[in-house]
Amino acid sequence: MAKRRLIKALAALLAVLAVIGIARAGGLYLNHTASYPRGLWQKSGDYDPTHAGEHPYVLACAPGKSVRREFIERGYLPWGFDCDGVEALLKRIWAVAGDRWTVTDAGIEVNGQLVPNTQPLTEDSAGRSMPVQTGGIVPVGHVLLLSDYHPRSFDGRYFGTTPIKDLISEVTPLWTESP
Repeated sequence: MAKRRLIKALAALLAVLAVIGIARAGGLYLNHTASYPRGLWQKSGDYDPTHAGEHPYVLACAPGKSVRREFIERGYLPWGFDCDGVEALLKRIWAVAGDRWTVTDAGIEVNGQLVPNTQPLTEDSAGRSMPVQTGGIVPVGHVLLLSDYHPRSFDGRYFGTTPIKDLISEVTPLWTESP
């Protein structure tokens, strides 16, 4: 009886992994975080810098292996396939090379314009201090990733700018929950 349950559980796991593999091969991304609406997102290709003023959605790796390790240990980043065993981040590009970004008590300002829902938290939900950035000028070859959707999103306000080489793909919502 226990052997039969084990076989059924393994078969179910293999079926789930097969569906995930097929979806990934088809360019689909399942967002299960609160940073943007949960659901299926379609990869639409490499980041196109001409879309920057439109604040495109992108999948990206959090910058730096050592940074990712710390954030995994804190539970901010789950296991995943895309970024050295870490889940990719789903964010929007809010600033590009040459843009000025500033961290204020009200949130992140990009070129003097406040980005909604970006007020930095000084502590996480476990009471640990957050590594809030100070801002600056986005360097060449980098972008600033933020979420204007969820105020507790883990984004550039905590890790700064992201190298463009760490962007995986632009994405568009395909089938998501209502905001």
